[in-house]
Amino acid sequence: APFSPPTRLCLWGRWRRRRTRSGDDDRAPAPPLPSFAVMGRKRKPKGGATGGREANKQPAEPSECKFLKLSPEERKMKLHPVYQALDNNNSKAALRSAESLIKKLGRAPVLLILQALALAKTNKKEEALKLCSEAEALSPSLEQQELRVLLMVYKVAGRPERSASAYEKSWKANPKNEEIGLGYYFSLARIHHHSKQQVAAEQLHKIEKDPKYRLWEAVTLHLQLVAESGTLAKPTRVGAAGRDAKAAEPSSGQRRKLFLAEAKVRQCLEAVRARARAAGAGASAAHAPASASPSAPRGEPA
Repeated sequence: APFSPPTRLCLWGRWRRRRTRSGDDDRAPAPPLPSFAVMGRKRKPKGGATGGREANKQPAEPSECKFLKLSPEERKMKLHPVYQALDNNNSKAALRSAESLIKKLGRAPVLLILQALALAKTNKKEEALKLCSEAEALSPSLEQQELRVLLMVYKVAGRPERSASAYEKSWKANPKNEEIGLGYYFSLARIHHHSKQQVAAEQLHKIEKDPKYRLWEAVTLHLQLVAESGTLAKPTRVGAAGRDAKAAEPSSGQRRKLFLAEAKVRQCLEAVRARARAAGAGASAAHAPASASPSAPRGEPA
């Protein structure tokens, strides 16, 4: 038997008291002691080997993200406590607020990134990087606000190259967005990838015809030369034969980059001059009717 005799007697007494409280006739003959051996066994589930409820149970569907259904104003109100805690350098409060929002509203990318920032500031960098990877997988094209917070996470974690890849994915999805392009350009500057910086500056100039982007192209070309040769100074002759000077002379590829950088600077200056002339012409045309006055008749000579 699975139970000792004292235990069986105690259980039978409990069963007897319950029967008395239910109003049954006490004069009825007491039933025999229950079969404790049977009670101690596990009952077989009904409805087959897996059981009735388990057989009818369907796999749970992934919960929908309620945060994405909110309006921009409601999102701003929900995120305000997290941003306020981060501004006050209270990482633990920000982490608690982010976790509660994730439980209530779902795993939205911005919530995961804010939680990652709080974790990174509490020196939990590996967990923060995992959350950032999950956020990028949920939404390859992140918004500018999310990218800024993501940049802060990777800066604290010491992984600037991942911020450049995140900006690159988002800019490929939104090639007309100038703000994301600027973020991509400066994220490449942090990892000293000057060749991609030049391409980004060219694409930015196609989006917005701003002369500064031509100047940025020239700067990135010069930076590529600095990275290749270590200096932009003119070679100086050392020794009578001048072999050191020949070795220090720029190669054909470096000369081409120098000429291209010079051309970009000239294009930038021409664009600036054209804008200045157009602005001056517009200002003179605006003031011309106000300053003009009918000329007085000239007197006849004596």
